[in-house]
Amino acid sequence: MPRLPADAIKQGLLHPDADVRFTALHHFADAHSPDASVMPVVIDALEKYGRHGTFQFLHLITNLAQSEATVAWAVKELTTRPARTEEERNYLRVLARLLSDADPRLVRPHNDTLQVAPAFGPEFRSRVARRITYLSQDGDALWRELEAICEAGMNKQYVKDVRWADGLDIVEELARQGEQHADRVMDLLKLKVENYEGSPHAWMEPLAVSLAGKLRHEPAIPLIVAKLHEDGDVLGEQCQYALVKIGTDAVVEAVRDAYPTAEWHFRLYANSVFGGIPSDLAIQTGIKLLETEADLDLENFLAQALVEQLSTEGNEAAYRVLQSDPDLRDLRDKLVAACTLTGQEFPELEGWRKEIRDEKQRKPFMFGGPVARLPVARIPAVPKPASPVPQARQKVGRNDPCPCGSGKKFKKCCMPKGGSDL
Repeated sequence: MPRLPADAIKQGLLHPDADVRFTALHHFADAHSPDASVMPVVIDALEKYGRHGTFQFLHLITNLAQSEATVAWAVKELTTRPARTEEERNYLRVLARLLSDADPRLVRPHNDTLQVAPAFGPEFRSRVARRITYLSQDGDALWRELEAICEAGMNKQYVKDVRWADGLDIVEELARQGEQHADRVMDLLKLKVENYEGSPHAWMEPLAVSLAGKLRHEPAIPLIVAKLHEDGDVLGEQCQYALVKIGTDAVVEAVRDAYPTAEWHFRLYANSVFGGIPSDLAIQTGIKLLETEADLDLENFLAQALVEQLSTEGNEAAYRVLQSDPDLRDLRDKLVAACTLTGQEFPELEGWRKEIRDEKQRKPFMFGGPVARLPVARIPAVPKPASPVPQARQKVGRNDPCPCGSGKKFKKCCMPKGGSDL
């Protein structure tokens, strides 16, 4: 069976099973789909199943393409829904982020309303105002501002210490101006910096990669793939996003050719290509690479990427991985939801469904449910262990903070050490 058609996946957003709904949402969000017809179906789901619990994590809707109608809906929700409970406040925060991420041309007519909306905090107000200002600036002015950001950050090591979000917003506005900036992007991508310390190119490089992705500029593919070999979180993430946004078979082919001999971090980021680009070639390539991937963590992530394609072939490949290691719970959960969407059957499927139902009852907070709160007096005093104790496999995303408490991302800490059991 070929990949599930996009219209069928959209209908999955309305499925009675919450896991299936989340799988459908994940599919469109991870692919950075430009299809503006997805969000109206999400709104239908929220109307049907409620604002809380319809999707395991609602923040993924901020990755979806918006329209005048969906932006107007979000503004109305933000300004009329109550904010009495933490659940309600979290819902409004997602909507505030959605509006601050949306095309500022769509948000501009509502700016006066948003600037005085209590649920639209100062960080969102200032960002929207700034992005609206960028709309009126020409390309040269935007490039000068981008260069100023990188110059100011050239001795900074961390994203939090530079105007990184501003830089990404400028990149988005440059992309809206079109291919006129493609040559400059290519010149930046061709630069080879031997020492990033004290160089503004340390920040300009990932921003140029991001712009190439937003322009969907295919000639940049080999340059971006080459940069994916460099071991850096910010650059690696922007390469990953850019390749998925370009989203053609030429991307799949370039990553495929580099994958077998590439470094661990390259193969980790490359998994997103085989899951995020909806393509028959991406599925076929992912299956072949899965057969030769010796690293168990990367095998697991590659299998999950194939499941995200929502095809019977990808599901079958992931099923074989799960048979060899039944403890891969994230893979199991994704496969069960994908099989429900595709109508595919495996002998263990009903047993897995029961396991998932039991786990949700025991630990609802791991599936987006509320955290059980006990009175303090009833909590027994337990001596603190000398070191972190391994627990059952939890739902920790590779970009999430590592459960060991190091402060690093999971993919850069315990995951490559076998920490996928955390």
